[in-house]
Formats: sequence, structure tokens, C-alpha cells
Amino acid sequence: MTLKFGGFFGRALLELNGLPEEVVHGPLLERILELLEAPWDSVPVRRGETFVRQAFFGDDAQGLLTF
Repeated sequence: MTLKFGGFFGRALLELNGLPEEVVHGPLLERILELLEAPWDSVPVRRGETFVRQAFFGDDAQGLLTF
């Protein structure tokens, strides 16, 4: 399976409001790029439903990405 990241749109842009630029273009983007290579390196939000997943990012895994 090949995945690609085309940028942030819609609600994601609203959620990013207020996050420092160095986070968005640093640890968050790095984690997204890692997940493009290994999307299974995340956990389902609900057991048995793999469509919506979560992954931590940043120093001490303080950020949470839901996709």
C-alpha cells in the first residue's frame, strides 16, 4: 500500500491553529512522514475499528495525532 501526504485541510487546519510553527514543521511532520512508511505504527481509536488511528509524537510523546 502506498500512502501520500498532501498537506493539512479543513478541520485539521483549525486544530493546528495556535501550535508553534516549529512543532507543525518539526516533530508533527516527522511523525506523519514516518506513518506514511509504517501506518501500522499507530493504534486504533476504538478496538476492532482500524479506520481511525492515533499516534504520539514529539519530545516525551506529548503530542497526539489522530488520523
